[in-house]
Amino acid sequence: MTAKPTKLTATQEAILKAAAKRPDGDIEPLPSNVTPGVRQRVIDGMLSRALVIRFPGGVHRISHHGYESIGMTPPTDGQTAIDAALAKTRSGTKQETLLKLLSRREGASIDELAEALDWQRHTVRGTMSHTLKKRLGLAITSEKGEDGVRRYRVG
Repeated sequence: MTAKPTKLTATQEAILKAAAKRPDGDIEPLPSNVTPGVRQRVIDGMLSRALVIRFPGGVHRISHHGYESIGMTPPTDGQTAIDAALAKTRSGTKQETLLKLLSRREGASIDELAEALDWQRHTVRGTMSHTLKKRLGLAITSEKGEDGVRRYRVG
């Protein structure tokens, strides 16, 4: 266990502790004291302090820093590597979009990535090989589904 480097509100601490118990680290459902009127402010505050990370589809998961803030050691799976890579990436970039799509549970196909990024398929493959694997040190796995489509994931 590590020391608590960040001062948290009681609500933030409750959200992070609940998320840490979930296998996917999702912060939902939020505690009952977080009403719909303050929900977005609470989430925005946690995002600005890097306690959680926003993923496509409006999903928010506890970050590496979030685990440390509640005195827990982050899990040593691919999620920690993704958090570290996202922390190095500027917000709103195509690299951030690529990482978030590849970190989804179902991953993404080359065609989905090319469409989302407005890139050619060979550019997607090259970026995964060079930038994500070699530069950021991420492990990228691929599986061919029953539909015959190869899907890629980080972690």
